[in-house]
Parts: sequence; C-alpha cells; structure tokens
Amino acid sequence: MGKMLLRLIAFVTLLVSCLASSPPAHPTAVQADANEWTQHAHDPQRTSYSPEDISGPWRYKWQWNGADENGHGISDWVPMRALVQPITGGGRVYVVAGWVGGAPDKVYALAKSDGHVIWSAAPGGELSATPAYSDGYLFVASGNGTLYKLNANSGQTVGNFSADSSLETPPLVVGDRIYFTSRNGTLYAINKDTMSKIWTYSAGAQAATMPAYSASRNIIIFCDRELYVHAVDADGKRVWRVKPTNRAPFYGDIAGNMTANQASFDYGWPVVADNQGVVFVRLRLDWNTTWSGPGYGGSYPTTNAAIRQFLENNPGQQCLFALDLDDGSRAFTPAVGNSALEENSSQLIMGPQPAVRRLSNGKEVAYIIWRNGQVSPGSDGRWDSTMGEMVLDNSTVAGYQAGDLRFVRTQFIPTDESGPVTAAGNFVFHGHWLVMCSSDLGNRTGGDSYSNAIGQIGPYVIWAQAAGHECSFNANTRWCSSLYTKNDTRNFGAGFYVLYNDDERYRTSSDPYAFSYTSYVVVSDGMIIVKSIDGAIFVLEYESGQEPEDDPDLSLSSKRARTVAPHQGEAVTYDIILRNSGGPLTATTTVTDIIPSGLNYVSGSVTATMGTPYYVSGAIRWSGVLSTTPVMTLTYRVSVTAATPTLIQNTAVIDSGPFGILTRSSAIVANGYTAYLPVILRSY
Repeated sequence: MGKMLLRLIAFVTLLVSCLASSPPAHPTAVQADANEWTQHAHDPQRTSYSPEDISGPWRYKWQWNGADENGHGISDWVPMRALVQPITGGGRVYVVAGWVGGAPDKVYALAKSDGHVIWSAAPGGELSATPAYSDGYLFVASGNGTLYKLNANSGQTVGNFSADSSLETPPLVVGDRIYFTSRNGTLYAINKDTMSKIWTYSAGAQAATMPAYSASRNIIIFCDRELYVHAVDADGKRVWRVKPTNRAPFYGDIAGNMTANQASFDYGWPVVADNQGVVFVRLRLDWNTTWSGPGYGGSYPTTNAAIRQFLENNPGQQCLFALDLDDGSRAFTPAVGNSALEENSSQLIMGPQPAVRRLSNGKEVAYIIWRNGQVSPGSDGRWDSTMGEMVLDNSTVAGYQAGDLRFVRTQFIPTDESGPVTAAGNFVFHGHWLVMCSSDLGNRTGGDSYSNAIGQIGPYVIWAQAAGHECSFNANTRWCSSLYTKNDTRNFGAGFYVLYNDDERYRTSSDPYAFSYTSYVVVSDGMIIVKSIDGAIFVLEYESGQEPEDDPDLSLSSKRARTVAPHQGEAVTYDIILRNSGGPLTATTTVTDIIPSGLNYVSGSVTATMGTPYYVSGAIRWSGVLSTTPVMTLTYRVSVTAATPTLIQNTAVIDSGPFGILTRSSAIVANGYTAYLPVILRSY
C-alpha cells in the first residue's frame, strides 16, 4: 500500500508538471543571439559564420594592443596564442593574452564603445584558447587543468572545475552544458551553472581539437592525436569513431618538422554543416604538399572532377574530409588540395578551416581556399590557390555535386600564404601573413571559371604600411587609398591599417607563442573585429543603411502529448506547434523528433499544416519556410510498447537556421497508476 501511495504521489506531481510546462518559461537555446560571436568560431557548430548584414560603409572605430597615436607599436604590447579569437557578450569584447616578462596570463574585457579595458583578471595558469560567453559569465580554459567561471561584469572567479590534465583548446557552450577536452584525451560534460561533472568520455589518446556540436544529431565531435575522429552522444556514449586518413600521427608543435607520411589535427577544429548532415575535419600536412599536384611545378588540375580523382588516387594528399554525421563514413570527397601558411620556408602550419554559411533556402555552402590550375596556368603549386564556395549536395547549384567548388573573386592567394577563413552576411574574409582580405558575394551568379568568379573584391584591413607610398598617416581614419606593405612593398589597393611604417611585433618577439599566422575577423553586434597577426584588436563599424526588421521569434513554440497516462497498446497523439511572434522567417526551418524506446510510430500518421513532414529511421522530421506564417502544427501518433510503469520523455529540436536552435519536450507516464482525488470547493 505504501509503494502504491508513493507512485500515486509521483504520478500526480508529474502530471501537474507536464500540463503546466508547455511552452517552458526559459527555453534552452543552443545559440542565444546569432548577432554575437560568443565562442570560438561563432557558434556550437563552429561554422565561423555570422548572419549579420555588413554591406554598408565601414569606418575605423578603435584598436587595442596595436598602435599608438602615431601609428607605431605600443610598448606594453602582449601577444596572443594561435587558438585565441576575440568574442563578445554583455556589451563587451573579451580576449586572453599574456606571456611576457613573467606576468600572469590575463582575460581582458574591452568596452565596445572605445576599446578601453573595463577589467582584466588572471584566474591562473596559461590561457591559450578562446573563452566562451554565456548568460553573463565567461568560461576560460587553463593550462593548469582548470576551467574557470568568471563573472563577465567584474572578472571575478565565481566557480571552477578541475580536469585530469591541461586544457589547451576552447570550451564549447551548448544550452546549460559546457563541453571541453583535456590534453589526456578526456571529453568533459559539465553543468555551466553548478560547474559539476555530468559525464566524461575517454578517447584513449591525447586530444587534438576542441569539440563541436551537431544539433540535428545531438552529438559532440572532436579529434585525437592518433588521427581518429570521435562522435559522442549527449549521455557520453560513443556513437562512432573513425580514422579518415592513411597518414601516421605527428606529435610535434604548431610548426614542427613533419615528414611526408605524417599529419596532425592540432590547431584545427571540427566544423558541422547540420542541414547537410556533414562534419568537416582538416589535417595539417607536410611542406612537400605545396608541389603535390600532377600539373607543371606540382600545380593542381583545372576541374573539380580531375581534382577529386587525383585526391582519391592519392589519399595521402587529402587534407579536408567531409564525414557523415550519422556514422562517420565519408559523405563525399571535397575537391580541396592542401594549402596553408609557411613557417621558416620549410614547413606548413595548419591550413584554414571551412566557414559554413546557411543560405536563405536552408541549403548550406562552405567557403575554403582551394587549388585549381586555372588560377595561374603553367606555373607551380605555390600560385594555384584562390577562394572557393563548396556545395554540399547535388542540388544546391545545378551541374555541381557535393564537394565541388565554385570560384570566388578575391585578392591573389599564394598556396603557401593561405590563412584563416571566416564569413558574415555576404562577405568572406581570409587571412594572409600581411593582410586580411575580403570578398563581397552579394551576387552569387557565375563561379564556373576563374575568369567568371562569384562576387567582387571587398574592403580589407592591413597590419603594416610603408611610408612614402601615396598617403600619409591619419590617426582618425587609419585609411589609405593605396596601401603598400612595409617590408616587401606589396600593393593591395585601398583599405585600413593598424601600424604605420613599423614592424609587426611578432618579428621582434623571442616568445615562441607570439605566433604570426593566426589572424581572424569576427563580426558581432555592429562591429568587424580583427585580431591581427601580432595580436592587435582592430575594430571597424558599419552602417547597413536599412531599417532594422524584427528577428523571427519561435520562443512560444510548444510540444504536447494529448494523453499523458496511456497504457500498453494505446495510442498517443503528439502536437508540435511552431509559433513565430517576430519578423518573417525566410530561412528553412527544420524539426527533428526522435521517438524514444517504449513507443512505436503509427505508420502514415504524421501530418502538418504546411511544409513537408515524414518519418525516417526512428524520427519524425519536418522542413518548411514559415515566412510570415505565424503558426504551424505538426501532428503524429505513436503506440505504447512499454509493459511496465515508465516515464517516457522525448524532445523536438527546432532549427531556425541563422536564428538559432531550441528544444521542446513532452513527458508521459506509461502504465501508471490511476487515482481519483476529491475536489473541495470552498465558498465565501
């Protein structure tokens, strides 16, 4: 009798909770604000893409850790390491820097208005990776094996978590969890509020990369130093593990001596294209791949088909892999030969990671530097590279298959001078050891040849400028109509500069971590924020000239079960209701609802008031463009197969493209005990 009473109390409590919780007051969103760059590579998928429209005029705003009022390098400069990007949140820009004169490594909070230091803090240890911002807190990985939680308003340490070894790569924020890898190869999942462990997963080898997240599969992906790629589910269980290359592991440093049969994932990261079901991983390869192509001087073929065939015939030359998110198998072969930045004319460092952009129709494309013999016919492999737009399926662009690239108009990119790639709105940025260039893809027609490339060359920023070349120093604009680099007097046209007639500080630093080839552009909340090759933070602002439109808002969306206490054999109907209370949603929205154990889908029962619903591989899936439609209802039925009292909860993942991902859950109690409770009405 006592057990039955306890079950009755538990059931009534659960029933009241379920009836009162749709929609939840505080939905768990994977990406809180698409217009903030809150963690490394922008978002949990590590796409390096911001949806902000930056097509208006750009102007100089401020800089920090760069030049003084005369354009010369500041005396109290501090370098930044390779895996440090600036991030934003709560009205500030955050970076980590240090390693000079024995001073402790620090986190800096800079004002968005003018770049002044609001606070700096040294939580402890070597800080070599981008922090992550979420809900007013910063999460900072340290070489002493501690993940620190800092109050973003003050820099005060308010929590920490101790791992089994050093933390050298950026943490990942997904909803209420923080994921990160330790050097020993442990993937941690911790609660970001309590900083307590949820689970751990061991790779069985040292970790090489930070983790990335697939919302559509609810898995975390990272790479180890034995060249395996791991996919782990939300409970810490391995989903798949693959080694995509036939090369041997390399354990040296970022620019160490690598032989022709070795490779490394270090200083890269997985990049997830969720809509296309693909994760990209990139290897660092050896110096000789600069001349590895079959053409004159080692240059690459002139067509996608020929490039792909060359890479498949020579798998040791493949640097970029597209893996299926479901099982880790090869989804397709990207037609991308190896390119990177040279170090001391004897080694290549890690090449650029792809930047994944979701188009307005829901399709995804990836921007990456690729090699094609059309760029410089009859030359050698150091001159065959350019920017490309990769399609990820066989239908995005007519006549192209998954892994094919189209030419993007850009500044000349030598194969051994290919730096990081990021993107925002219609713009793609790529780093060079001298400059940061951009391409404007407002017009995406063409692209079938180097002479008929997509878009046009856009504005760019440059780090050093030679004096006496057509313009004088201007502290207010930092702009020149004809820029020349100081040391080898290359001309890149008009643009902005940090230093005037002065060397970048990496040239004069003896610190091996003042590494030169780690420039980035991040676009966040009205700013173009550049980390220069020597760690200066250089900020431009832009004016779109368009009236802002309210963002779409799906926060009122809900999921419900029409029956909350079914028995074995009974049917349960679920309703998933998408409610858009904001502006038009022109991107394709998707819903994924995996049916849990204890329930079976009733064949043919899924319907929707618009869009395309279907059942496949144990999941309900829907896709459509809501546009101005305020409400869409997706309905399906399941039968109860559980034979004992069972709490069954399943969750729908709603992906609204650049406007974020949220989840809605509903719980039922199968085969629960039923009771009738008296209702007493009191009159007054």
